[in-house]
Amino acid sequence: MLQIIDISKPTEEIKSNLFKACTEQGFLFVKGHGISQEHIDSMFSLSKDFFNVDQSIKDQYPIKNNVGYTSFKQEQLDSRKTKDYKEAYNIGPVNLQDGKIDNFSVHPTTFVENKHLIDITTESLTNVSKKLFEHILKTFELEQSEIDQLKPCLSGNNNTMLRMLRYPQLRDVREDVDDEVRAGAHTDYGLLTLLFQKEGQQGLQLNIDDEWLDIDYLPPDNSSEGAPLVVNFGDLLQFWTNGVIKSTVHRVLVPESRQRDRYSIVCFVHPENNTSLNGWNSPKIPSDPNDKPRVSAHEHLLMRLQQTYL
Repeated sequence: MLQIIDISKPTEEIKSNLFKACTEQGFLFVKGHGISQEHIDSMFSLSKDFFNVDQSIKDQYPIKNNVGYTSFKQEQLDSRKTKDYKEAYNIGPVNLQDGKIDNFSVHPTTFVENKHLIDITTESLTNVSKKLFEHILKTFELEQSEIDQLKPCLSGNNNTMLRMLRYPQLRDVREDVDDEVRAGAHTDYGLLTLLFQKEGQQGLQLNIDDEWLDIDYLPPDNSSEGAPLVVNFGDLLQFWTNGVIKSTVHRVLVPESRQRDRYSIVCFVHPENNTSLNGWNSPKIPSDPNDKPRVSAHEHLLMRLQQTYL
């Protein structure tokens, strides 16, 4: 079971469980996000509306600079397996200064007509990522002066994306091998990944000590807030902490409800492109090794994208 962290509470109340989540599993459930279940359901309906449009319309928006539509078997997250049988659309980049998407008009009509709904989503997820990031910095006992220097990296020119995903029902699919794996084993490229899950459509698994563990759906525990977000830590937090925070390998399998489509909605949070990945000055983090790559956040992303779109 993942740690359940309420980010609306002071860091002192949650830091012990947050540290365990950072260092042991690399995944957690986040409460206190303030997003209603009605809003989450509306986003899933919007996602379904888009993927139901004619393929010729989707093909007018091919992915470029990590924005746009990816079709079936276009991505290969695990180079040892077949290409991933899923389709997706990346909306962004998200301006983390205000949580809005610049130049929204370049996206399909389905999304443009629902800009207000998407704006609320990206603004809410931006706030969640900033709160959680600050909790992490305080949990690792950084000096306030260093925290003040790091927090602005969640603004400016970055590659934060809101991604809609559809994994089709299996009865319409013919694959040669690995037909249980819908998204190959991988780590995430950025800082944080925030995920809306739909009840009955799980399938996400994380790898701990060479064992695959299911991430179950956790229902909301009150009427004012929707189901907790699934959050995992990306490569950049592992770089910053020299391996103390885990960027955990995970994958998506066909859920037991294999006779219907699986949808998920993800926000990949990236810091400013020129952000250095030098280790934090923290008593909980070892010093940078001499052979640590000296790359920026953007350079790391470009490398990983090149590996994905072979």
